[in-house]
Amino acid sequence: MSKGIGVVGMLFFLILSAVKCLGRDYPQIRSITEKQERINGQLFLHRAKIIQGCITEMWLIDGVDVDFAAFEEQYIKAVAEEARQELQQERAQQEKNAQYIQETSRAIYRRLLAEVCSAGKALCKKYRTVALEPFFVYEEATFSDNASFIEAQDVFLLNQYEEPSDYREILADCEAKLARIKLFFEQAISRAISSCTDTKVLKDILALL
Repeated sequence: MSKGIGVVGMLFFLILSAVKCLGRDYPQIRSITEKQERINGQLFLHRAKIIQGCITEMWLIDGVDVDFAAFEEQYIKAVAEEARQELQQERAQQEKNAQYIQETSRAIYRRLLAEVCSAGKALCKKYRTVALEPFFVYEEATFSDNASFIEAQDVFLLNQYEEPSDYREILADCEAKLARIKLFFEQAISRAISSCTDTKVLKDILALL
């Protein structure tokens, strides 16, 4: 009789243990993925939870839960606005670079013009110390007449030129005038050396060399 009770008791214990085991919470298979992007100052977050094959998604903008349609709409707007701002900044930088190049180039041409004018002024003053007028010959290669010769010298002696809108143009013009004035004086000196009988003039020319 006692053996029968023992067997029944053992079976009851096993059944009770099995019932308790069936009632336990076993760990569930779970996976969480997140993707976030900060666009135009806004934080876009997509969170997906996969629990035993079931997917649950959340769409958040700056921590606020929204539906997918609102998320997508705001995301597209943010991308477009960020692209617009980047393009605007790029254009502004290009304009800034162009302005810098223009101002720097203008300053360099202004400096070059000042150097040419200084050289021209010194050249005209130098040759005016010698009485070379009798040996001037006007021609198209240099100056067609005395008026154009004087006008060219006044550019350097009196700084008779207006503030140019294009320094390259006025610089090229002044360089050409300077070259013609120099050639004109050099030709006059060559004629004086060949035909002048005034020793003072010849000595003055020698002093220029």
